Amino acid sequence: MCRVELSGSVVVVTGASRGIGAAIARQAAAKGARLGLLARNEQELKTLAADLPTEALVVAVDVTRTADLIAALRRVRDELGPIDVLVNNAGIGAYGPFTEGGADQLDQLWPINVAAVAHAMAEVLPEMQRRGSGVIVNMTSIAGRIGAPGEAAYCASKFAVVGLSETVRAEVADSGVKICLINPGPVATAFGEARGHPYDRSFPKPVSAEHVAKRTIRSIERGTPEIFIPRWLRPSLIFKNLAPPLFDVGVRPEARRMTSKWKATH
Repeated sequence: MCRVELSGSVVVVTGASRGIGAAIARQAAAKGARLGLLARNEQELKTLAADLPTEALVVAVDVTRTADLIAALRRVRDELGPIDVLVNNAGIGAYGPFTEGGADQLDQLWPINVAAVAHAMAEVLPEMQRRGSGVIVNMTSIAGRIGAPGEAAYCASKFAVVGLSETVRAEVADSGVKICLINPGPVATAFGEARGHPYDRSFPKPVSAEHVAKRTIRSIERGTPEIFIPRWLRPSLIFKNLAPPLFDVGVRPEARRMTSKWKATH
């Protein structure tokens, strides 16, 4: 397996201002990478960039504005050089029963969770193919592999990114470009609060953003097609695929708990 050398590479991270994105930026910089930091909050990006040991270009951008996203990626390329690694990390969540506005939630999630990922990939892929190297990392979720009660819109958006990634991976397999999927479970960030419903399950326990970043960096260096964080989540996907009826029965208690709690608070 060909190992990717991050030292001196140009790495773009969307949603870089906080959480997993910021952690990936810090760990990539510690490996010697030069960073293109993309997010809406310019001040948070500048604060992050000031703490990095390598060159970092701050580009404040709303990735749902396609023309602005493309311009941001081209600015990174013009100022830092060809993009070696793209980390599509920007994303938002939503919570609640599908019958309580789930379709409207998907309208809100699709531009950032799916369309921005596709447009960023389409922008960097041709040059990566011409060079015969490059890594695209798409930050998905275990919710992009297994449906989670209360997260229909979020799951739909992440399932879409999984399908997009698997298809493009096959299409570019002979070019030397790697497409990596990162599927975390719960992560100890402000993601839950931002979606309007903090994580409230007793199991599984959230992992740290730094742990997700460490596994992501390792995936980039090795060109790993897909990882689950924590690792034991992978067997749950295998179980779902091998025994769908049993899996459906297993998630019903969580669906009932979610519905009951939702009715009690709304």
